[in-house]
Amino acid sequence: MKSKLIRNVLVFSILFVIANGCNQQPAKNNSDEKAAAKVAQANDIEKIKSSVSNLIQSSPKGIDIINFLNEVGASFIFDLTLPVAAAEKFETQTDLSLALGVYGMDMLYAKTFNRQDAVVKTGEVMNQFIAKLGIREDLKSENNNFERLRLNESNKDSVDFYVNKIWNQFHAEIQAGKKPDIYALTFIGGNIEALYLLSQLTLYAKDNQAMIDVLAKQGELINTMKNLLEVFSQNEAILPYVNKFKPLFDYYVEHKTFTQKELAEVAPIIEAVRNEIIN
Repeated sequence: MKSKLIRNVLVFSILFVIANGCNQQPAKNNSDEKAAAKVAQANDIEKIKSSVSNLIQSSPKGIDIINFLNEVGASFIFDLTLPVAAAEKFETQTDLSLALGVYGMDMLYAKTFNRQDAVVKTGEVMNQFIAKLGIREDLKSENNNFERLRLNESNKDSVDFYVNKIWNQFHAEIQAGKKPDIYALTFIGGNIEALYLLSQLTLYAKDNQAMIDVLAKQGELINTMKNLLEVFSQNEAILPYVNKFKPLFDYYVEHKTFTQKELAEVAPIIEAVRNEIIN
C-alpha cells in the first residue's frame, strides 16, 4: 500500500513537471519572438532613415528656387502662400508633416523678400505643428529659435539669422531623429510649395523664359519626391499620395524642355498637387 502511494506521488510529480514545462515554453518563445521583432523593427527604421537621408542630401533643394526668384526680381505675393488661419484644419500626422513643409518654404519665401511679419506668423504655426507631431524631443533647439525670432521681428538681420538657424537645425536634428516619415513628408511639402511659387510667379512674369528654363530643370527634384514616397509605399496613410502626385511625375518624364505651352500645362498640375496637400 505504501509502495503504491509512493509510485502515485512520483507519477503525479513527473506529470506536474512535464505539464509545467510545456506551459512555460510558449511564454519563452513569445518573449524571444517579441525581442526579435523589436530588433527587426529597429533595423528597418535605420534602413529607412538611411534611405531618406541619402535621397534628400543628394537632391536639389527648394531653397535654391526661392533664391533664384529673388535673383530675377520676382516679388512677394502674400496670396500665394498658405494662410496661417488654415493651420487648424491639419490633424493627421501625414497632413501635419506635409503642411509643415509648406509653411517652412513660405517662411523662407517671406524672409527672402523681407516680410518679417509673415515670417514670424508662419514660424508660430510651424512651432505648433512640431508640438502636435510629437517631435519636440528631436528638435530641442527649435523652440528657443522660434521664440527669439518672435522677439526680434523688427530686426531684419536677426530675422534672417534665426530663419536660417531654424532651417538648418530642423534638417540636421530631424534627420537624426526617429521619424524618417515626417522628415520625408516635410521635404516633399516644402518642395511642392517651391515649385508652386515658381510656376505661379513665372505665369505672372512678362519676360519669363529664364524662369521657364529653371522650372523645366526640376525633374531631378521631382524624382526625389517620387522615390521618397516609394520608400513609404507600405504606409497606408502615405500611399495615396503616390497616385495623387503621379500626373506631375509623369509630366516631367514626358517633357524635358519647356516653352510657354509647357508652362501653361504644368502650372495647373503643380497647383493641383499642392491642393492635395493643403485642402
